[in-house]
Amino acid sequence: AKLIEREAAQLNPALTASFMTFIVEVELERERVDLLDEFRRSMHALPEVQQCYYVTGHTDFILLVLARDMQSYEQFSRRVFVENPNIRRFHTNVVVDRVKVSLKVPLNT
Repeated sequence: AKLIEREAAQLNPALTASFMTFIVEVELERERVDLLDEFRRSMHALPEVQQCYYVTGHTDFILLVLARDMQSYEQFSRRVFVENPNIRRFHTNVVVDRVKVSLKVPLNT
C-alpha cells in the first residue's frame, strides 16, 4: 500500500561527529519554478541538511541542519546561503535541547 516510505535508525547526534542542530529559515530572492526546483535539488545533495520543508508564511524554506560545531556551520552557511545569489536572507536558530524528536505519524487520531 506504500504506507511505509522507508525505515531508518535514529542516532544520537551527541555521539556522532555532527552534534549541533540548526533550524534555518531561508527566504529566496525570486520564486520562479526553475529556481525553486534548483534550491530543492541542492538541498537533496547536502548531507548536512537533514530535513527541508517548502512552507508558506514569511519564509520560503525551513531546514534542519547538522554540523560538528559553530565553525563548521559558518563554513556551511557561507557556502550554501551567502554565496547563493537567489537567497535574500536566512535566519538561524541554534537548538539548545532536543526536547522531542520524532517522525512518527499517528494513525489513530
